[in-house]
Amino acid sequence: MHGSDPNVQVSPVRPLTRRKKDGDPYVRPVEIESEIAAAIDRPLAGLLAHGARASSECLIHVARNYGNSGSASDRIVTEILNRVERQVRGLTGSIPAHRKQDVGDRVRSELLERLFGEDDRADILEVRFALAVRTMTVDAIRHFAGKDEVEISPAAFVPGDDEDISAEEALDAAKFRANGRGMEPAEVRAQLRSLKNVLDERELRALFAVHYVGLKIESDDPAEITAATTMKVSGRSVRAYLKSAKTKLASEKETNR
Repeated sequence: MHGSDPNVQVSPVRPLTRRKKDGDPYVRPVEIESEIAAAIDRPLAGLLAHGARASSECLIHVARNYGNSGSASDRIVTEILNRVERQVRGLTGSIPAHRKQDVGDRVRSELLERLFGEDDRADILEVRFALAVRTMTVDAIRHFAGKDEVEISPAAFVPGDDEDISAEEALDAAKFRANGRGMEPAEVRAQLRSLKNVLDERELRALFAVHYVGLKIESDDPAEITAATTMKVSGRSVRAYLKSAKTKLASEKETNR
């Protein structure tokens, strides 16, 4: 970065080197390219001055290329992370509360790795920052959703020899867990096993996604992780599976009276 000395030659904006899957290079939007070109001849502090609203793409470029410029560059990195936190918070409203922090921490860590890494993975952050953060957030949600399903998988709901809990009680246990009231995973696993005796795999997966993981059935946002996207079916199908499961559970309850 430079000050206001007119005798100082302004460096050209560093070109991006990363390429898309089709081989074409990433290219900054014209307005971002112009903003960065103007910013590199200004003091760092000016990017965060009152009333200034530097784009996230511009701040990323500055942080990558002038990251050892003292407290002002530290403030820029802090501002970037604050923007990331706000965006992630807006994208994780529907996931279980105990995973919101995990997702936020994972996205923050990945962004910092890209920002200060030796490769060109941060190039996309200078092209479409919000989309890149959105993609990292969706990947993080998928990671933890997969992790939870490994911890308590529908395939693991095999009744034990001494299992005598009804399917209705098992469903209540799933709802109890989804409501965030601290039931231990091992306890939930034991209580959910009997559902395997009553429901088929699709019904069980639908219940698992909606009542245990806490996912929405479907969403207008194509990037949001939902029961429909995890099962690779329509929201209508998920509702049908849930309705069928409810009917079977009600019948099971009547039979056991």
